[in-house]
Amino acid sequence: MKAFLKRALTSEYLALLSDMDYSIHQKVSLGRFDQVDTTAFKAVYWLINGRTAPDTMDKAFAEWLPTQPYNCGPRIHTGEKILIRIVGAGRDLHPFHTHGSHLRVIARDGRLLSSGPGKGPDLSQLLFTTTSAPGQTVDGIFDFSGDKFGWDIYGTGAENEHTCNGKAVTLGYPAAASEGYDPVTGEYCPDHGKPLPTSIRSVEEFTAGPWFSGGPYLGSSIALPPGEGGLNPTFGYMFMWHSHNENELINFNIFPGGMFTMFIIESRRVVTLTPLD
Repeated sequence: MKAFLKRALTSEYLALLSDMDYSIHQKVSLGRFDQVDTTAFKAVYWLINGRTAPDTMDKAFAEWLPTQPYNCGPRIHTGEKILIRIVGAGRDLHPFHTHGSHLRVIARDGRLLSSGPGKGPDLSQLLFTTTSAPGQTVDGIFDFSGDKFGWDIYGTGAENEHTCNGKAVTLGYPAAASEGYDPVTGEYCPDHGKPLPTSIRSVEEFTAGPWFSGGPYLGSSIALPPGEGGLNPTFGYMFMWHSHNENELINFNIFPGGMFTMFIIESRRVVTLTPLD
């Protein structure tokens, strides 16, 4: 545990997962408490921090969401670590999947998964999907460096010229001290200068999604198709974080919605790490 956490956490985010049966809420709002039958509970909304997608990605304390003040828009720079606290606040068990990297779960219900400092093995778990039972809390560490991709995520062209630990672009730059990561950019130095192992298609040959920057490198973009303005102004890598129960990705049977949000990995050139607004 201590070895894994030797790079300090930069920020932490909450993912309070819950579900809602609209009919129960409607009866309570009308004062018909005698008609409420919780044994017949059937969720039709699934929420993160009290919001369903796409509202999960709106700014915090949005004036048009006065009773849902908290968003869920995690952001991270390459080479940094963030703490994700998942809270199972609903009636059901929700398997939460983090695209971009596995989540290393270090605690459940506020108790570290460890035998204690110097007293036994590290019992943390690297999970593809993290499940929180109703009433349970799960603490996990997420980090991203682009390591071992086999290509330089910052690009190799003149417009993306950069160094790794002070060294100019050279193929197969050897691993440096401090795990082989550049302390300024967070880049994984052994992949420094390696070209993307495929050709970049022209704007006429692909369909761009709303969170695509137009290019494969962090902090840079190429032209997007006509009419596609994009929702990625910092040119980061956008990944969906969501429930792995497919029926929980709807709002009252309308897709997409429910328990998902977008997570963004950004270049160190992006200064702020405040939630998206």
